[in-house]
Amino acid sequence: MKATDTTSHGTVLEAYANGEIVLTGAACVAPDALDLGALCNQLATDEDWKTNLAADITAQKEAAHEWTGHLEGPAVT
Repeated sequence: MKATDTTSHGTVLEAYANGEIVLTGAACVAPDALDLGALCNQLATDEDWKTNLAADITAQKEAAHEWTGHLEGPAVT
């Protein structure tokens, strides 16, 4: 699963969560009958991905980022 957010400065922040679903029994024999959406949603709920991804994005927002731009001093007359 991937979460993204764009800061007010246009920086795109990304966070990822991965998981594994172990199939047993009939699911191994008839994979076409699987409801992949339900399986993925249940894994995301079980692993609390929403909270974890939101925390990752928040941590990125709070971290200092190096700025590589160029500033010109104001013209003084």
